[in-house]
Amino acid sequence: MGILAFLARRFIAGEGLDDAVAAIRQLNALNISATVDNLGENVKTKEEATRSADAYLDILDAIGTHKLDANVSVKLTMMGMEIDPDFCYENAGRIVNKAKDMGVFVRIDMEGSPVTQLTLDLMRRFRKDYDQVGIVIQAMLRRSEEDIRLLAEEGVNVRLCKGAYKEPDSIAFPKKEDVNENYIKLAKLLIDGQGKVCLATHDRKMIEPIKAYIEEAKLPKERYEWQMLYGIERDLQKELANQGHNVRVYVPYGSDWLGYYTRRMMERKENFLFAMKHFFGG
Repeated sequence: MGILAFLARRFIAGEGLDDAVAAIRQLNALNISATVDNLGENVKTKEEATRSADAYLDILDAIGTHKLDANVSVKLTMMGMEIDPDFCYENAGRIVNKAKDMGVFVRIDMEGSPVTQLTLDLMRRFRKDYDQVGIVIQAMLRRSEEDIRLLAEEGVNVRLCKGAYKEPDSIAFPKKEDVNENYIKLAKLLIDGQGKVCLATHDRKMIEPIKAYIEEAKLPKERYEWQMLYGIERDLQKELANQGHNVRVYVPYGSDWLGYYTRRMMERKENFLFAMKHFFGG
């Protein structure tokens, strides 16, 4: 196993669903919730997309069988969105329907900017049948303020992250400080809105001003949670949970774990530096 594969294992639960279940049990024992991601994206055939959706049905079965405090995160390019959006809607709809029967929340992950609008459109279609479907919005995108304003009015559960995909300056803010500033602005819009606010950040400098705004707004605890990545800032995860905050950790697993890690590292140099920092110090 090469050094890249060795490093990746710090941030990914493992290759099998049993690995993810074990990781989630450990988190739940610390009063930390989870969201499960079966790794993969941009499938090329309907057969691949169908198998991907089948894997999520297995995840839902595991959540029920093991009584896990967990929901699921789904990438729509893995469900066939780029092949045929209507097929994707039917295929991923199998996951949404089963989740509805179980009362499990479904997070629609956001991917690169070419599919942003289509992802939002499909998410809204799913919500017509099951309101416990939410979305991810990336603070790095210039369009995100408009998206957030609409989603906040609609009461959609939004996971706000900074964004990991490499995008042109015309579409995304190129400077880290501008992304951070926009993140706080968007977080406040969500807090003032109607839906649940899921704040995905490991940066204490971001967390503290948002915590202050939450307190000022007297936002009930059930309306927000902090979300972090598996294997990163584990002490901070436990610290927030011990303070009584709702904390959820993104738990990825699957045979594409090395591909996932490699893509994330290649897309933005900040991802690699962030991973190195937390592998050796966090």
